[in-house]
Amino acid sequence: MREISYYKDYRHNYLIIREDEMTGDDYQRKMITENRIRGLLPCQIRYINGEMLLYYEITSKQSVKGLFEGKHLTMKELKGLFISLKMVMEETASFLLPEDGLLIEPDMIFTELEKGEFYFIYDPFSEGRGPQTLISLLEFLADHVDGEDNTAMQAVYHMLDLAEKEQFVLDEIVEWFGEEEEEQQEEAFEPEREMSEAQMEDPYSFYEEKEQAEAPAFQKLISTQAATAYLVCAVLLAGILGYLTYTYELSEKMLVFSYAGFFLAGLLVILSLGAVVIRKLYDRKQKRETGNLTFRETEEDRLSQRIYEEAGSERGQRQQKEYGDTVYIPWTANSENKLYGVGRDNKFHIDLNRLPVTVGKLAGSVDMVIDNQSISRVHARFTREGTRICMTDLNSTNGTFKNGLRLTPNTSEILEPGDEIRLGKLKFVYR
Repeated sequence: MREISYYKDYRHNYLIIREDEMTGDDYQRKMITENRIRGLLPCQIRYINGEMLLYYEITSKQSVKGLFEGKHLTMKELKGLFISLKMVMEETASFLLPEDGLLIEPDMIFTELEKGEFYFIYDPFSEGRGPQTLISLLEFLADHVDGEDNTAMQAVYHMLDLAEKEQFVLDEIVEWFGEEEEEQQEEAFEPEREMSEAQMEDPYSFYEEKEQAEAPAFQKLISTQAATAYLVCAVLLAGILGYLTYTYELSEKMLVFSYAGFFLAGLLVILSLGAVVIRKLYDRKQKRETGNLTFRETEEDRLSQRIYEEAGSERGQRQQKEYGDTVYIPWTANSENKLYGVGRDNKFHIDLNRLPVTVGKLAGSVDMVIDNQSISRVHARFTREGTRICMTDLNSTNGTFKNGLRLTPNTSEILEPGDEIRLGKLKFVYR
């Protein structure tokens, strides 16, 4: 029986696996603890109270289960997951490690959002990966795939159908994604068909460079670097023309060219200033669209909120008939359900009326962006369990606190009115 727990020391977060029977192969244990295998989480074996425990470092990483409970899975992320799985299977095979030790449950797969990389756990004491484990992973992906991404939906449900009929195995799924990725690269990027040896060693850098190359031309023209280049060119051109004009006696024709050069230098200065102004206006527009207090509002959220309000209204009417003018309203129905920022530097308020809500500083991966250095990219999640609101720390670096007590990573605590909540260095009061 496998037991999972989490532990955080001063600088590191760990996932701990405890098996009832630690009877795995010594070779496998040495391979994963003494080598840095690409795609696997670093592992240590520690002996505590006579027990052997496996410590996997998960600092700054989020589990697939925890991350995609609060956001939708796109085809790009789906491909990244299975291509990473293909890579780690090849890596473990090169170390002569059986594939059965790879854990592919959603809560055992971790990712670094900014890099787009996925990391896996290798358990040398695993009893083997059955077909049901693959089906469970595909069912989770099917439940959390982006409903507007038809390609991703078709891919997941097709794989799930074949896996349930036992016509598809994990190796074939991984190979299928690998082949599809290669075909798309050949069609879309013919000159980039072959990677260099350095890119083969780090394939993710190849995709990052490609994304940078595909950045919109408009953003490049108004970037800070472009504005600086315009200004430097203008100064150099004006300086050269000024030196020639006042040092040498130029003909009328050369003077015309000189004046045209000064005019061009002036245009470059205007272009530099215009790029700065347009960039500020563009950033301001982007900030308004994303915002520091941006929430995803779905039809399901609005429907659940309306049902909750209607139920509260009917309950209030029944209680008013029973008790006359005095109506008892529980705090859960009367509370504001907000976290109010405390302190001069904390002007953030977290609205908990529409749940779940994930907070962090990485726009696009959280429901509410809090731009603060002490906040992790994906810091914490707030969910509703019945009439209660729960807070879960999502493996944050600087921690999530309730009334001064730090939450264990990936564990939940119920919020009560008046609780003091701290996310990193930011303090809030729950009302």
